Amino acid sequence: MKKVFLFAVFLIAAVSMYAQTGAVIDFKDKSHDFGTIAEENGSVTCEFIFTNKGDAPLVISRVSASCGCTTPDWTKEPIAPGKTGFIKATYNAKGRPGQFVKQITVYSNAKDGNVTLTIKGNVTPKTASIGESYPYSIGDLKLKNINLPFYDVSNKGMKTDKIGIYNSGKSPLSVHFSRVPSHLVVTANPAVLNAGAQGEIVITYKGNAIKDWGARTDDVFLLLNNESRIANDRKISVSANIVEDFATLTPEQRAQAARIEVSSQNVDFGKIVSGEKSSQTVTIKNTGKSTLHIHKLSCEAGYLQAKIDRMSIAPGKIAKLNITLLPGKLRSGLNERISIISNDPARSNVIIRVSGTR
Repeated sequence: MKKVFLFAVFLIAAVSMYAQTGAVIDFKDKSHDFGTIAEENGSVTCEFIFTNKGDAPLVISRVSASCGCTTPDWTKEPIAPGKTGFIKATYNAKGRPGQFVKQITVYSNAKDGNVTLTIKGNVTPKTASIGESYPYSIGDLKLKNINLPFYDVSNKGMKTDKIGIYNSGKSPLSVHFSRVPSHLVVTANPAVLNAGAQGEIVITYKGNAIKDWGARTDDVFLLLNNESRIANDRKISVSANIVEDFATLTPEQRAQAARIEVSSQNVDFGKIVSGEKSSQTVTIKNTGKSTLHIHKLSCEAGYLQAKIDRMSIAPGKIAKLNITLLPGKLRSGLNERISIISNDPARSNVIIRVSGTR
């Protein structure tokens, strides 16, 4: 009986010894909350402390972060049993306002395998300086933008928008405008901007005062104080897409409207021979109950010509759109668009894609 007891004790000790062989990584904490961080403070760092609770040296082979905004550091030398090491995590808050949760994975020879640590926090955005708020300069006049998109503008309506301005100089600035198109109204508020003061340029786009359709861009030139020089580096670009106003149409009027139907929205010239002029024709049919009016054909490529034999198409009738590729002007493959703008309330802008290879 005594021998059996001694054998059992020996067996338990042996199993325990075998079970304990190896490194064991034990972290005091596996997550850290930075709380609220100010973006202007830049990077923040926390440290995770661990202990090797095994009976063999612990070796950290590598540590990786879930994104490039987090930089890890760690104890590089082997950690003896009973000793401690560290994993550092540095989070770069600059340019990253808002809440974040990031993971750091620790790879080692520990028996339990890889360990995932977590950092989190909330970055409050920094207050932009006046210089940062007005990144564009025309002399001492700083502007928040030099491009003002109005997007869709009805041919029967108007839209108004603003651009913030700031006088960064030491003297008052009188702001004037030149070469303003008749469909734009442009004013500075105030007209004289004191040193260090902020104001705005107010632009009204009169869609009912322009005889055009589709996308267009107009330039307005700025003049400061008594200057008269017109220059491309002193202008604001105003863009818009002029569309027909179908909002007031009743269901009955829509049912009686014109309908555009094209024989193909993809025209392929195939293999293009240099210096050889070629043409293709697309048929446009009015399947509606009112006259189809083609407001505008638009093609920006200088080596393509788009001509239609009639701009008004009676119900049930057709028109022919001739697309010509001009010789000698194409330097690479062909990939262009032709826009057909009409009074069809369901399809007011039809795009034909034109392609070909060299």
